[in-house]
Amino acid sequence: MAGAQIQAGDLVVGDVDGVVVIPRNEVQAIIALAKKKLDGETQRIAAIRAGDARAPWLENALRQAGMLAEGRRCDG
Repeated sequence: MAGAQIQAGDLVVGDVDGVVVIPRNEVQAIIALAKKKLDGETQRIAAIRAGDARAPWLENALRQAGMLAEGRRCDG
């Protein structure tokens, strides 16, 4: 596949954006990272549905830039 080395047991995943080959010895670690990402996105969707549309990273970024005082929130 476009010069990629594929060995028996490797995981090959493809979608409309492309294809990735995950070496067999990295599959479990990649699955764990994907689950962590999915869990975070599921929590974010639940927060949005509950009315909290703030980006979770925004307040910390604003504090680091000196644009938001400690103890203050973006919503007031």
